Amino acid sequence: MKPERKLDAVLKALDNQELYPEDYHQIKSRLLIDIQDKELGLILNKLVDDKYVVKQLATKEGKSTNDKYFQITYQGLLFHQRGGFVKETKALNRSRYWMIAKTIAATLNAITILTIAVWGVLVSKQSNDKEREIQRLKSEIKVLTGEEK
Repeated sequence: MKPERKLDAVLKALDNQELYPEDYHQIKSRLLIDIQDKELGLILNKLVDDKYVVKQLATKEGKSTNDKYFQITYQGLLFHQRGGFVKETKALNRSRYWMIAKTIAATLNAITILTIAVWGVLVSKQSNDKEREIQRLKSEIKVLTGEEK
């Protein structure tokens, strides 16, 4: 499964109606796909880094424990509702392909312009050569007909 689908699956698991924090095991049980524990931890860290999820440390008797709870943020809710990572990846790919197409078109345009310029120079040179040949033949005709003194 593609990474963006896994990211969206975890966001979906956190997108519950009550919006209460959930621990790692609650999230894992709500997932509709199978994700390894290590990968789930990495996904949750990425979602926290992207500010789509907040991480809270549990406290017991005023002391912090190693238990972590995760809660989707409003930004995460909006992002998930707008299509999430799958839609974002498609948009990035579309943008990348569009940039490649524009680059190819610009390159072909430059090649076409250079080809036309070279062709124009060659045609101009041929025209000049023909004009010189015509002038030479005219002077030769004048010499042969005796018009030149």
